[in-house]
Amino acid sequence: MTITYTEEQYVPPTPERLGEIAVMYIKQSGEYRELKLSGTLQETRQDRIQACTRHANNLIDTGTDPEMAWNRAIRACLLFSESD
Repeated sequence: MTITYTEEQYVPPTPERLGEIAVMYIKQSGEYRELKLSGTLQETRQDRIQACTRHANNLIDTGTDPEMAWNRAIRACLLFSESD
């Protein structure tokens, strides 16, 4: 009898979830009103999603564990925090 162990594979956040995180941080940082009034909120949101995705993919390409890569990318590109 063979026992098969299947490890759950990490699923990265969707662009929609990344956008939610970005807007949540923008609101907390006080930028929301200014970006909303200037009409650049959606553009800023999209730019941060793209930057986060590029950063995570670069980390993964250099051998970083995908979950760790996404956590670091979210902190660096969406939350602007260095801590792990």
